[in-house]
Amino acid sequence: MRFHPALVVGFVLFSAFLLVSWLVKTLSPKPKHLKTLCVLGSGGHTGEMFKLLATINRDRYSPRVYVAAKTDPLSLEKVALFEGSRTDYQKYSITRCREVLQPLYSVPPLFVVAFFESLILLFRTRPDLILTNGPGTCLPICLAAAFYRLFRRVRVVFVESFCRVVSLSGTGRILLKTHLADEILVHWPELHQRFPRTRYFGRVI
Repeated sequence: MRFHPALVVGFVLFSAFLLVSWLVKTLSPKPKHLKTLCVLGSGGHTGEMFKLLATINRDRYSPRVYVAAKTDPLSLEKVALFEGSRTDYQKYSITRCREVLQPLYSVPPLFVVAFFESLILLFRTRPDLILTNGPGTCLPICLAAAFYRLFRRVRVVFVESFCRVVSLSGTGRILLKTHLADEILVHWPELHQRFPRTRYFGRVI
């Protein structure tokens, strides 16, 4: 079977592009500071995220990029209270895929919009780490990260909610099955035993 020359050239160029991208990501030195994109969610998700961030060295994980749904301005307002006098952070918002009681048939087009907004956001902010703990807003961001990795290294860490003892959240199950997260951290040994691909370090918040 013979292939059209243009198809062969296109395949070779695409393969070369992937090889160069892989070499750049592999050989580039690790940064001293990790620009961290933090996904916020309404209610308990945002509270747990701030508890988690309070345990890390914010000079190391800097600058921080906070992202919340456009319909959740309260979470972004809480950022200033959490950061205090620090100025090494930014705030952005993207489309929420689904509100409470919103019909399921309206979700796919909103997800597509959120995905492209997330992809643009990743190229604009260029994070080294994406840190999320479960709001649905993180799903288009994690999917966009899979495409973003073709051009630049980024690590996705999902921290399951503290209240999840024996079962993963819906977001956790999706990220586990799709391998969109590099690490899935859980707080309870029982949960890790049920899902061995997760990581258990004890309580992290």
